Amino acid sequence: MSDTNPSTTAVIGGPLDRAIGALVGLATGDAVGTTLEFKAPGTFTPITDMVGGGPFGLEPGQWTDDTSMALCLAASLVEKDGVDLVDQLERYVRWRDQGYMSSTGRCFDIGNTTTSQLSRFVRTGEPIDPNTD
Repeated sequence: MSDTNPSTTAVIGGPLDRAIGALVGLATGDAVGTTLEFKAPGTFTPITDMVGGGPFGLEPGQWTDDTSMALCLAASLVEKDGVDLVDQLERYVRWRDQGYMSSTGRCFDIGNTTTSQLSRFVRTGEPIDPNTD
């Protein structure tokens, strides 16, 4: 009898396992880095722990919009088994409007370009802006 469970060997060490590890690493680094977000190099004491705070007043372990958007993209890629721009943008709109994939349950930071393009998508239903190169 084999000690190998096929349902776990397909995941552990495989592409999905590596993708999950990358997302955990992203969220962890983002949560550490948010403490110093928008600060110029050399203007702060280096941090050695996850302490939270920063411009958004986050709790230790909470990530920013960067990770939220990456999680939206990852969920879309997995659920749709590839790129589906409409699904991807719908998830970003859910993040913006309902806090989907946010560490705080709400969208507390979003860039101007992202806001503009998500509003355009909601208005037109078109995933690609015809006015861009």
